[in-house]
Amino acid sequence: NLRKKYHLNVIVVLRDDKAISEITPDLVLQTEDILVVGGTNDAIKKFEKANEV
Repeated sequence: NLRKKYHLNVIVVLRDDKAISEITPDLVLQTEDILVVGGTNDAIKKFEKANEV
């Protein structure tokens, strides 16, 4: 859970030239998904470091 662990909110998921804006807990992320997130710079850096992004 990105919100609890990293204090990030997923705004939209980009998948196969589509934007998924209805983010629900049952949405399963796929390898090629691109996440657009909102949060502080520190929170984003923490996520990047932990996930080798």
